[in-house]
Amino acid sequence: MAIQRTLSGLALTAVILASIFIAPLRWIMPVIIVAGAILGIFEFCGIASRKGLNPNPTLGVLFTVALLADGYFFNLSHFLPIVIGAVALAGLIYTLFLDHEGSISGVATTLFGGLWVGLSMTLGMMIFRFENGPFILGLVMAMVFLTDVGAYAVGCNLGRHKLCPRLSPNKTLEGAVGGFFFSLLSALVVYLILGAIERPIFPLYEILLLGAFFGMTGQIGDLIESGFKRDAGVKDSGKTRTGHGGILDLTDSLLFCLPLMYLYLLLFPR
Repeated sequence: MAIQRTLSGLALTAVILASIFIAPLRWIMPVIIVAGAILGIFEFCGIASRKGLNPNPTLGVLFTVALLADGYFFNLSHFLPIVIGAVALAGLIYTLFLDHEGSISGVATTLFGGLWVGLSMTLGMMIFRFENGPFILGLVMAMVFLTDVGAYAVGCNLGRHKLCPRLSPNKTLEGAVGGFFFSLLSALVVYLILGAIERPIFPLYEILLLGAFFGMTGQIGDLIESGFKRDAGVKDSGKTRTGHGGILDLTDSLLFCLPLMYLYLLLFPR
C-alpha cells in the first residue's frame, strides 16, 4: 500500500505538471478540478450520511457547479446571488419535498459541503486563469501532493511519535517533518523548471517560503478531513485504486491550501 500510494502520488504530480507546463495539455487542469469537486461533494455527503445527517448530494453538486462556472467565466462576480439562491433552494427542498426531521442538519451540511469543496476548487480554477496562473496552480498542487507523499513514506518507515492521535492515529511527527521537506523539494524543482522556461514568477527565497508554508498548512487540511471522518466513524472518504482512499483523501490538503494561495495572490499580485 505504501509503495502504491507513493507511486500514484508521484504519477499524479507528473500528470499535473505536464498539464501545466505543456500548453496543448492545459485543458486537462479544468477537467481535473471540475471532476474532483463533483466527486468530492458526493464523498462528503456520504461521510455526513454515515454520521446520521441528511445532506442532499444533488443540491450540493448544483451549488458546486454554479460556483465553478461563475469562477471560470465571471471571476466569481455572482457569488452572493448563488449563495442566496442555494440557501433558498435548500430551504424549499427540505420544507416541501423531504421529511422535516433532519432538515436543519441537511441544509447546513449540504451548504457547507458546497463551500468547503466547491468554493475551494473554484478558487483553484480562478488561480488557473490568472496571468501565469497555470504555473502557480501547478506549484501549489506539486507542493501539496508531494507533502502527502513525503509524510506517508517517511511516516511508514521512520514514524515513531504520534502527531495527533485524537484525529488520525497513524500520522506521526516524523512523517510531518518528511512532508515538510518534500514540499520544499517540490518548490525547488518547480523553481528550476520555471527558470528553465524563462518564467521566473517567484524569486528563490519566496518560492521556498511558500514551500515551507504549504508544507505545514497542507497537513492541517489533512487533519481537518481526518476529524470529519473520525466523527463519522469512517476510515476513508471513498475508494480509489491509488492507495489514497477517496478523492477527498487525495485533495483534503488542497482544499485548505487553494484559498490561502488565492488570498496570497490578492495581497501580493504577480
